[in-house]
Amino acid sequence: MVDIPQPALPIIPSNPSYIPPKVIDGAGEAVIPDPITYDTLPPTLAITSDSTAVIAGQFASISFLFSEAPVGFTVDAITAIGGVISGLIETADPAVFTATFTPDAASSGIALISVAAGSY
Repeated sequence: MVDIPQPALPIIPSNPSYIPPKVIDGAGEAVIPDPITYDTLPPTLAITSDSTAVIAGQFASISFLFSEAPVGFTVDAITAIGGVISGLIETADPAVFTATFTPDAASSGIALISVAAGSY
């Protein structure tokens, strides 16, 4: 049997103009920077109400509680069956939004509020 040595894999990118980043610490020493981590998961969402049932002439305060600040969350992403969502605002906590739910005139007190997946 004959061993044929394999060429070593290059440790630099194939782009010859690539220059790796150089980071200098407080003592003037070159250090290897920490790897960059990308968050690829969307935030989770919980929807709460200050009321378990509302009828015509009443309203409910709805809270949208995200696990992290959403990007591009608007009232257009919200679907309300049995009424209308209005007045969506971001609170002092960028992961929490509030809005008002107003039931339809013929409401029986039951409503469904949802947010489209991938809309934030």
